[in-house]
Amino acid sequence: LFKTSDLFRNMFSKIDSDESGDITWKEFKANIGDDSVQALLALLDLDDTDLGVLFKLLDVDGSQRLDVTEFISGCMRLKGNARSIDLAKISHDNQKLAKRLVPFMRYMQQEIRQIQNSLQVVARSVG
Repeated sequence: LFKTSDLFRNMFSKIDSDESGDITWKEFKANIGDDSVQALLALLDLDDTDLGVLFKLLDVDGSQRLDVTEFISGCMRLKGNARSIDLAKISHDNQKLAKRLVPFMRYMQQEIRQIQNSLQVVARSVG
């Protein structure tokens, strides 16, 4: 029995052309015509124009490199339709982030006003 994770592992090996154990954006993009990349895109119901977004979504640590774990777990997450629980979690996370962002923005506005006032005082005393 061939598991989906094994399929993604084989795709990773084919895309990792320099056999470094990581896939860079350059490798990923260079292999766009490769059957493995096309199969991956088809399996995830994506097309060539989605390649950059796909790489960013898979690169969870922001290293600009995909290791085999990132690649497999990311592909497994993206495979299939979004479940309502997934969408609800995203919505919840966005609401939490917005609640934290508003006080920060207010604080920054106050700090900017203080800086502007200080600069005006300095400008008056110099000029």
